[in-house]
This record gives sequence, C-alpha cells and structure tokens, in this order.
Amino acid sequence: MENKPSAIESVRKIFIRPTMRETIAAFLTLAFLLFQIYRTFIHPLPPLLLRPVHVASVCLLCILFKPVDTSKFSIFRKIWTQLLEIIVYVTAACSILYHLTNYQRLIRRINYVDSVETYEKVLCVLLVVTILTAIWRSVGKALPIFISIFLIYGFAAPYLPGFLYYPGLNLHKLTSLSFLGTRASTARP
Repeated sequence: MENKPSAIESVRKIFIRPTMRETIAAFLTLAFLLFQIYRTFIHPLPPLLLRPVHVASVCLLCILFKPVDTSKFSIFRKIWTQLLEIIVYVTAACSILYHLTNYQRLIRRINYVDSVETYEKVLCVLLVVTILTAIWRSVGKALPIFISIFLIYGFAAPYLPGFLYYPGLNLHKLTSLSFLGTRASTARP
C-alpha cells in the first residue's frame, strides 16, 4: 500500500520550491490568480489601474519562470544579466506604485496636450525595456527584435523619404500613448 502525502504536504511541495526564485514565482503566481479573481468577481478595476498590474505581474512571472543560465557567461555578461533583472523588478514595482499614487492626475490628463514629466519618460523607457526582456525570455529573440524595429521606425520615420515618411513618435508621444493613458488617441471624430 502506498503512502499518500497529506494535503498540507502537497500544498507545501507546490509552494516551497527548491530555490528561492521558484518559491517567489509560485507565490507571485498565486497572488496574481487571487488578484484576477478579486478584480473579476468582487471589485472590477478601471483599465488605468488594471493595465499596470497586468503588465508588471506578467513581466515578473516571465523573468522568474525563465531564468538565464549564466554558467557559461563571462563575468561582464553575468553582471549585465543580473542588473537587467534588478531593473525589471524595480520597474515593475515603480510602475504599479506610480499608477496607484497618481491615479487622479492620470484620469484628468489629456493625452498629447498635458505635460509629461521627465520621470514619466524614464519610467516609460524602463517599462519598454522590461517588456522586451520578458518577451525575450518567454518567446525568444524574434519578437523583441521585430518590436524594436518598429519602435526605431517610429522615431526615425520623420527623417525618411517618400512613402516611408511618417510624422513619427517622440518620447513625449510614446509616454502618453503607452504609459500614461488607456487610449491611442483622444481625438474625437
């Protein structure tokens, strides 16, 4: 007769993992699941608060579940990888904190008209790096390279000739579009 593990032992095996990274990933997954249940069935949240929580949580989960094997890396590359992970962790936390503490200002602001502060631009750039890093870890190199090409095109398009010309992006527009608002445009038909 086999000894079946108790329910407590099964739960402990699920959440207490061999490494600290895996344990944190398990608890973050549970927290994300509970948050989804809460925001779906108990208290729906506005998109301006919901989006940063989703982006930050999913980026953190991608980084935690897909660690980079640095055993064959040079010391410089190991330090760069660790620094990038720290940037991801800090950016995810700052993004959520920023949207929670500035919610009233964000719902009143008019995209592309109201000013964009320097720290918002920095946080936007860090968030783009965080998202690209998470995509790189979870999907591979092709998609982040594709996204980067289009971001570069957005900034370079005003200097291109003929049909490639487009008024383009600048850091103010990118921050308003992707970080500070929930719509691509506030223009009314």
